Amino acid sequence: MADHLRNDHIPIADPAVIAYRERIAQRDGEAAEEAVEAAADYLELARLVVGQVAQRVAAGESAPSVRDGLTAARLLSELDVSPSFDQEEIMTGFVEYLQATKAETDPEQFDRIIGRLEASPVLRSLS
Repeated sequence: MADHLRNDHIPIADPAVIAYRERIAQRDGEAAEEAVEAAADYLELARLVVGQVAQRVAAGESAPSVRDGLTAARLLSELDVSPSFDQEEIMTGFVEYLQATKAETDPEQFDRIIGRLEASPVLRSLS
């Protein structure tokens, strides 16, 4: 069929040809839609899993292995993902976050949060 269309053996404007092309386009569109939905579901699950693992690592419940670190580094290099924020932008965001936290918590809660941040070995190592 494709060869006949390319060589003008079948009139493109013929209703049967138009109907055929529409059926093919619809079939291809439905297949593409199913593939996109499956990929979106897979990505949603992957993000959920990564988020849960990140929470466990942050809470000290789990620690990534050297293999995990190398795998993550390889993935980042393959994706060419590099931080797009400079230190000033990060600090500005962090200050904004703290200001919002202060505005939405009572003074005792805020003091406890600041105490935890000050005691954090990770944050202390950054200063």
